[in-house]
Amino acid sequence: MEKGSSPKEAPGRRRFPFEIDRRFAGSVETQFTDALRAAIVSGRYKPGDVLPSIVEFSRGLGVSIRAPQAALKALAREGLVCPRRRTGTVVAGPRDTAFRGNVLLVNANRHPVYYDSFIESGVADALAASGYIVSRVVTPLRRKGAGGDLENETYDLRQLRLALRQSVSCALFFGSRRQLVATAAKSSVPFAVVGGGKPPATRNCVAFASSGLEGALPGILARLGQIRPRRLLQVAIRSSELLDEKALSQVCGAVENLVLWPKTHREVLGEDFVRAGFNAVRDRIARPKNTPDAYLFTDDYPARGALTAFLSVGVHTGRDVFFMTLANKGIAPVHPDPIDILLRNPEKDAAAVAAAVLDFLETGTRRNLVPLPVRLVRGT
Repeated sequence: MEKGSSPKEAPGRRRFPFEIDRRFAGSVETQFTDALRAAIVSGRYKPGDVLPSIVEFSRGLGVSIRAPQAALKALAREGLVCPRRRTGTVVAGPRDTAFRGNVLLVNANRHPVYYDSFIESGVADALAASGYIVSRVVTPLRRKGAGGDLENETYDLRQLRLALRQSVSCALFFGSRRQLVATAAKSSVPFAVVGGGKPPATRNCVAFASSGLEGALPGILARLGQIRPRRLLQVAIRSSELLDEKALSQVCGAVENLVLWPKTHREVLGEDFVRAGFNAVRDRIARPKNTPDAYLFTDDYPARGALTAFLSVGVHTGRDVFFMTLANKGIAPVHPDPIDILLRNPEKDAAAVAAAVLDFLETGTRRNLVPLPVRLVRGT
């Protein structure tokens, strides 16, 4: 508590405008928070002053570091202090923006794609506008998974583990990487995930934004049910992106799956998938026996290559073959013949992810599933 006069300073110790009374019935953390708040409000610490460090408070007042840690967090939420990088914790002035927390954005070390980049930048902008500090961690890839299998990739986790030991309000992972999510699950940090598949089965996962095509499957089946193709070729970059073959076979005469992960050890770029889609469709057209009359692409990179292959041999989509592909609003494939597009809206998805994270930060609300819907646009 704040005293009328400063306590006597022990040799080598810094003088503080309050001391801790261990006879006080409440917790040391509460007493420290109230005393530091009173010192700021009364002007003993003035706007712009750099407060002592947590270690200095701990040693000077003879308390555990938990007491100054809890106090500085509480007063930051109240807007009385602002943590500043390389400076320390500063007493807030009337024009300072209150620091509300730190959100960690975590990405696997990989070639970025348009959709993920848009989501990340949109979420970062929304968090910053709401008063949160946004920091980023990229986990270096140590070993690739065979055939592009993300589940079997391994990463250097040292930076991530260090970041999760800091004062983090929430972490947001882009992609359901098993090793990264498991690392977050072992920490006490609340985290959210943007990815496909199922939500992580761990208590500190506060939101899961589903970016997979599972939610669009009913619409896909309804559309294919109108076409009733004899043979459907489903093309994906990774096997984990393939839709339920059993469900597709209920409305198609036969279903064939094709995974197009390039057989290369170098960094794979979008152009590699475009070329892979072109080669795969050209090869199938060259073999008339059991040629598909319907194509479903779960990624728009190989779909663009396939459409180019059709144009090169005079095959018309919408007349000779049925064609459906996932795409993003703003960069969907342009084609002279009709194609069906499973359209993502990155801008709306970014807003939905940001809203879920902010909802947890501000109200503690947990969202087991945040659907990121895909809209079926016919014959564009």
